This record gives sequence, C-alpha cells and structure tokens, in this order.
Amino acid sequence: MRKRTISIPNNKNFEIFILSIVLLITILFWNSIIIFPIKLLVIFLHEISHALAVIFTGGNVISFDIFLDLSGGVVSENGNEFFIASAGYLGSLIFGLLIFISPNGKLRVIIPTILSALIILFTANFLKDGITIAYLFGFAVLFFVSPKYFNKQLNNWIMKIIGLIASIYIVLDIKEDLLTLVYRETDTQKLEMITNVPAIFWGLLWFVITIGGISFTLWWNYKKS
Repeated sequence: MRKRTISIPNNKNFEIFILSIVLLITILFWNSIIIFPIKLLVIFLHEISHALAVIFTGGNVISFDIFLDLSGGVVSENGNEFFIASAGYLGSLIFGLLIFISPNGKLRVIIPTILSALIILFTANFLKDGITIAYLFGFAVLFFVSPKYFNKQLNNWIMKIIGLIASIYIVLDIKEDLLTLVYRETDTQKLEMITNVPAIFWGLLWFVITIGGISFTLWWNYKKS
C-alpha cells in the first residue's frame, strides 16, 4: 500500500494568492499582536542598518536600543551622516527583499544564517530588555534552523511571509514619517537637516525606491507564472 504524505502546495499562482491575503491581513491588523513580532524584528533590522553604516564609514556605535513600544535608536560618533541617515530605509529594504528571495537559490542557507548571526551579535552586545531579547533570539533560531532542517516548502513560506511584511513595513513607516501629526525625529528629518532639502522630498524618494524594489522583486520572482 502506497504511503500518503501531506505537502504544502508549491504552485506559484497559489503562492501569489496566499501572499496577497497575508498583505491584506498585514495592512488591516497592522497594530495588532499578530504583526507585532515581525514589526519588532524589522525595527531591529532598521537600526542594525544604521549601526552598520556607522561602522562602514569609520564611526563608532555608542549605544543601540530597541524597546517593546517599537521605538529604537542608534547613538554614534563620527561616520558619514548622510549615509547613516539613509541606511535605515535602504538597509531595511535590502534585508526584507533578501529574506523574501532567500529560499529560491544557492543562498538559501547563507542569507538566513548571516541574519541569525547579526541578530545574536547586536542583541547580545547592546540590548538589555529580557522580553525583547527573547523575541529576537527566537527569530535568530528560526533563521538558523528553518533553511537547514525544515521542509523546503515550509521554509519557503516562512521566509516569503517575513520578507513581504518586512518590506511593506518600510512603506508604512515612510507614510507615518511624512504624515504623523506628532513631532518625532525621523530619518527624513535628519536628511533635511543634513542637506537642507525638505523631508518630504526624501520621504517620497524612498517611498518610490521601496515600491520599485518590491515590485521588481515580485516580478522577478513570479515572472514565469
């Protein structure tokens, strides 16, 4: 008698449909506990991007903080201010899209493993809140284990969903940076102070870049469908 196995559908059209549902749920329940863990991860990756820009441009990271109210920041000295201020949006987009495409090619294990190492490195050296550390260590374990030990299709779904939500977060974050009625220091305002070019220009520029990057990645990933 032939043994039956349960498998996750691997049809690209089905995948597009499910990811569309995930996108809708993300937008509708953006401020709910459902999305909270991934939002915390994305903010962490956003701040990591700032910190890496500081290091790559010759500066020093003085402090690196992430809090459960989804706030965070990097205090640094020296380094290229323009590159550091821009790195949050750019790095978040790159991280999100790399996670999304990671199941498809030869980097299936390498990309999540690098992310896992970065999460552990920054969490262990800078963060102090136990719950935040537990959330992020959970993601570090997931990124390390999923591509190595999970079913290939299951890993595909995990990475695609996290990558999609991470990328969409940037769009919503830019929207809040531009439309918020409560003053808070944003990356667009920092860019305005550095360049004397209005914050709305930088916000719209990164909005277009982000939408373009997401659209191209989705087209490239599903162009044969």
